[in-house]
Amino acid sequence: MIFLRRNTPRWIIFTIDIGICLFSISLAYLLRFNFRIPYNVYSTLYFVIPFVIAVRALSFIISRTYAGIVRYTGTKDAERIFIVVLSGTVFFVMADFVNYFFINGTFLIPYSIIIIDFLSTVFIMTAMRLLVKTLYLEFSNPKLRKTNVIIYGTDQFAVTTKRTFDQDLETNYNVVAFVEDISQKGRKKLDGV
Repeated sequence: MIFLRRNTPRWIIFTIDIGICLFSISLAYLLRFNFRIPYNVYSTLYFVIPFVIAVRALSFIISRTYAGIVRYTGTKDAERIFIVVLSGTVFFVMADFVNYFFINGTFLIPYSIIIIDFLSTVFIMTAMRLLVKTLYLEFSNPKLRKTNVIIYGTDQFAVTTKRTFDQDLETNYNVVAFVEDISQKGRKKLDGV
């Protein structure tokens, strides 16, 4: 439990993010070529993969995406990840444009790979942070010691109350249900309850 209370060093988060980028670009190439990368493409991989990792690393350093506390990840962090990865992806598209029209008439990175890499990088980075946040909340605030409660209402204030109970480490309440006097809202789930 003491381990959960400490902050993970920034260099570990940065290393994990770079690992995610390496996995994403590899996955993009594998998916693009149906898990059989042609031999002539291997010669470009020696330049493309370090190029992608360098651009992603530089964009992470400039934007400091690794500096947030992962267990408190929210929508602003997901939005920042999206913008940072999108800016790197735009840089790849511009590099492709310059390479095609001004250097040697070929694409440096195929556009399908750029798109797959963008989608997988954003998804995995955001999902990893949300998973760590969820695990932290579950392990640091176990439901075994909590008193079960029912919230009356299903409006935004009821959902806010539930989320406050879930995220406050000092509160000993576990929301098990919402009750509403409007029959049309019955037998439905709200915020997982």
